[in-house]
Amino acid sequence: YETPEVLEPFLKQHRYTFRSGSDPEKQVIAAYGISGWPTSVVIDAEGKNFHVGDPYGAEQVLREALGLERDAGVLLTRY
Repeated sequence: YETPEVLEPFLKQHRYTFRSGSDPEKQVIAAYGISGWPTSVVIDAEGKNFHVGDPYGAEQVLREALGLERDAGVLLTRY
């Protein structure tokens, strides 16, 4: 929800390279139901929310969505 003037120096200082957004009017926060920071949003091919949550689990969500599961336990359970 910070302005770009506040956000950009922070991102540079901490050497973040991922895309970030600024939402001072909190419109995106309300639209996606974001309740914590940082948050990743994965949108499917139809433009619908596939996943809204912490970015630390986003890679696994993408793997599952694309059918790229590699966890042996999960694969065996599905099989």
